[in-house]
Amino acid sequence: MSPSSTHVQPSHVKALGLPPNTSCLLVKTRIILIEPIALPTLQPDGVLVKVISNGICGSDMHAYLAGGVGGRPIVEPTVMGHEAAGEGCK
Repeated sequence: MSPSSTHVQPSHVKALGLPPNTSCLLVKTRIILIEPIALPTLQPDGVLVKVISNGICGSDMHAYLAGGVGGRPIVEPTVMGHEAAGEGCK
């Protein structure tokens, strides 16, 4: 984290009353769970995005089917899906 990083959610984000993110977690080979995950802390240089759609890519599928990617096994739950589209929140 950079020196300007924070671990405290800004008050304007807290005021939105957003629920946790519903996330697809890869637990181990061919085992996924759909669970709520706490929102990441918005950093001073960050942007809050309302995700409209999200997908999984080839590396997600490989991790699901083979238990890892590029010789790196899944050793803890991993959030799948980094192909997202959304709109910025004001």
